[in-house]
Amino acid sequence: MNRFTSRFFQVQAHTRLQRLEAVDAARVALSAAGASVTDIRHYSNKSSVFQLLLPSEAWPEMFHALMDATITIDSIVPGTTDELIKDKDGDISGTFQLLYVGDESETRDEIPAVPG
Repeated sequence: MNRFTSRFFQVQAHTRLQRLEAVDAARVALSAAGASVTDIRHYSNKSSVFQLLLPSEAWPEMFHALMDATITIDSIVPGTTDELIKDKDGDISGTFQLLYVGDESETRDEIPAVPG
């Protein structure tokens, strides 16, 4: 049986928090879940992309920590850690893209996913 496996995960989310407040909240939430942030890239005050290294057993905790930080998850690829390739320490790698939508959801701009 062939099963699709991926080397990286991609998580897209949005928040109504201001950019600096959102970045701090995301970093605290990711750290609390056991993730290591290896890089952060900011794109025109509309989006930030975090490169992560996460223990595979912390996968569900990461989503709970982000939701507790008022960050709404939009999409997750792949949906489970069963489809991810783990390194020798059992960690998984991927990106977390955070969009800043402000107070008015009607004005939310669509920003394509950043490959990662």
